[in-house]
Amino acid sequence: MPRIKNHGFTPLETIGKLAGNKMSLTGFTLAEVMIVVVMFSIIFAATFDVLLSGRRSFDASSIRYDIQTNAALGLNNMARELKNSASLYVDVDVGGDSIRFSVPVGYNQNGDIIWGADGETNHQVRYEVNGQNQLVRDRFDASNSIVNGTTRILANYVDDVDFDSQPNGLIMNITTSKELLDENLSSTITFRN
Repeated sequence: MPRIKNHGFTPLETIGKLAGNKMSLTGFTLAEVMIVVVMFSIIFAATFDVLLSGRRSFDASSIRYDIQTNAALGLNNMARELKNSASLYVDVDVGGDSIRFSVPVGYNQNGDIIWGADGETNHQVRYEVNGQNQLVRDRFDASNSIVNGTTRILANYVDDVDFDSQPNGLIMNITTSKELLDENLSSTITFRN
């Protein structure tokens, strides 16, 4: 019986049988190949969807961490400085969107507290949100002008900050947002002086 040699790679193999002048071929039919392609496409799509969902979840967690960290840093910086003030030296604006205050900077000969900011007498600190959604700290001198070089950014992604005066303290609320995620943090402080 003569054998037919197979030359090269092909999914169809020629079987070296000759049965009554008929050659027998084996391999995959078009329908079988299409079913396998569809199955692999479904598996690939499902795998891709799971990976994409994981990526979205990671991105959302990263953004949430970023805005929470920024808000907490800003709130902690304000609270640390405001605790040293006294209600007599704290001025919350009418809308509650900014605050000015003084802290002890020393004592006079009678032992009375001298009020100011950053070691300067008769100066004040102001916290507010600027036009770039940043919580900023400014220092004002006795003539009510911002002292050059004293503006510091405390937090980014800040939409709003609210101050609510209490008898011997203050409630601070900060709202931050980034890419459709937002966070609200609040802190209550009691003045030491």
